Amino acid sequence: MIHIENQLSDEFKGWYIGKVKTSSFKVFACLLFCLSYIYSVKQGKQISPKEVDKIFTVNGVYNGDLIDSVKACKVLGLEYFGKETDINKPPAWYPSIKEVDFSAAPGKTQHFVVRTKVNGKNVILDPYGGVERAINYYEKKTGNTDWLKGGFSYRLIK
Repeated sequence: MIHIENQLSDEFKGWYIGKVKTSSFKVFACLLFCLSYIYSVKQGKQISPKEVDKIFTVNGVYNGDLIDSVKACKVLGLEYFGKETDINKPPAWYPSIKEVDFSAAPGKTQHFVVRTKVNGKNVILDPYGGVERAINYYEKKTGNTDWLKGGFSYRLIK
């Protein structure tokens, strides 16, 4: 069964994004973990973020510790259509990536989660802990249920 990996797991201790030895998986790799999940779904088997990190490093996907979404999707055989900041225009497909406001966590602002359906219910799979959460978990946590304050988007990746 394919699952979201937990970026806080000891399995990833000492792993860093690409060649940037100050950007640990624990703190900076949520988008990598989300892309790894979607790639795993596409391949029909669990593929570790470590493997995807290697693919990205070899193919020049990183700009420092930032992922170039267009390049990332291209090397994984996915399509990137940009982002949507209107809460009322979610992608019509699952899984997809949702950018959330992570300001409730000390020193963080941006975070990525997987938006999907589990047992017919919209949920997010959060790599920060490797857990399933309510679809609007971060909107409620930040008091931004209508996205008017910004910090949220749907990443249109298929």
